[in-house]
Amino acid sequence: MRDGFAREARTLSHAPRAMTHLAVRRRFEVSPELLACIALFSLTSVPLIGQLGVLLFIAMTGVMAAYRPAFNVRQLVLFSPLLLLPLLAILSTIWSDAPETSMRAALEMTLTVIAGILVCRNARAEWMILTLFTAILIYALKTIPYIPSALATKQALVAGMGSKNQVGLVGYMLFILSAAVLIDRRQLAPGRIIAMASIPFALLLAWLSQSGGTTSSIALSMIVFPPLAVLGAFKLPVRIGLIAFTLLLVIISSFFLKEITEAVTDFRVNVLNKDATLTGRTYLWEFAARLSAERPYLGHGFGAFWRQGNVDAEGLWRWGGIANRSGFNFHNAFVEMRVDLGLVGMYLLIATCVAVAVLAIIRQIVRPSIPLACLVALMAVNYVRSYVEDGLFAPFSLTTVIWFAAVLYAFPVSPAPRTASRSMRDRLRLGLGADHRPSPRARETPVWSLRGRAKLSHLRGQH
Repeated sequence: MRDGFAREARTLSHAPRAMTHLAVRRRFEVSPELLACIALFSLTSVPLIGQLGVLLFIAMTGVMAAYRPAFNVRQLVLFSPLLLLPLLAILSTIWSDAPETSMRAALEMTLTVIAGILVCRNARAEWMILTLFTAILIYALKTIPYIPSALATKQALVAGMGSKNQVGLVGYMLFILSAAVLIDRRQLAPGRIIAMASIPFALLLAWLSQSGGTTSSIALSMIVFPPLAVLGAFKLPVRIGLIAFTLLLVIISSFFLKEITEAVTDFRVNVLNKDATLTGRTYLWEFAARLSAERPYLGHGFGAFWRQGNVDAEGLWRWGGIANRSGFNFHNAFVEMRVDLGLVGMYLLIATCVAVAVLAIIRQIVRPSIPLACLVALMAVNYVRSYVEDGLFAPFSLTTVIWFAAVLYAFPVSPAPRTASRSMRDRLRLGLGADHRPSPRARETPVWSLRGRAKLSHLRGQH
């Protein structure tokens, strides 16, 4: 009888211990990093889902900002110099030709920059690259039904994207992002496998687009990205020496600028089949120069020129055959800025470009990483494209967010307190948020061992 009571007592004594292990604790929390990735994915998907993407971008950023307000305020203060251009845009409503239009565009621009800062500072760089890759790949899949026709007719692939240049841009971005995901060992294995298969698909899109700009973009990326990506294989003095050697080559090349310019022009005209006026861009730039001369220092107001009712804008729309009288620009980010915000805005834009590039490159030299190498390569291409296209600094522009990401990741990112021993792969498998911090008791009992411990406690209770 006494032995029976003793066995029953031992069995009951183990019940609380088993319950303790089972109550541990699998905590599922909203992750700021996840919200940041959803926001970025939404902005990248605007060509597919339209204005809904912008609304989701704003909404997810707002929820993320409210989740950790103190941290996000500190990030905005730290990167407040990036808000100088939006602030100037807001002030331009004072002298703008269309104050209401300028105020709306300026507020949208300010919101874009703030959201871009918060998204990048709440998500690690490898997650940002993976999110961009996923969104661009989904968008690129839209072209598949049109590829057989393009191959048969040998005409440029448009695939319902509006222009061959848009297809080429998608192909280029898919190529560079696929390469970055593929060679980054911190990325998830399935993502790297998909990236490997996406590279030939991206090159096919670039080829079918028959876009000279896309060819140039891929060539420039292959000049910039691989050297920056392999910097991690060398020690710091060697990295500094390589960068110094590169700068020396640039300085030497500057003495042959005339010959280089002539070679570039010859390549553009004879190889890329571009006319000398860059498809009418030179006329737009001449027209913009006359506009800038009217208000050289502060411009006509941010976003105030391209509006219906403006006689000059109406004339350019008619000249360009733009029937819907919208969606046009001067095809040069710096020319556009000079018309909008004058010399003050243009010089501030140039200073921002230089600061972003210098800080990003210094960070890549000191602490090399594959994601930052990719962002610097994208930045370099965007700088070159800015001479023939607008969008470097525009409301709800993915190009603007990617541009600022280069400097936002030039500083250490600590999105949220998290367990140091969790790799990205383990955290995704366990469904833990970026700010998951287990209790001291939970550290002794890992989540992956709960089932075994619970089973062991149950067996002990039976014997």
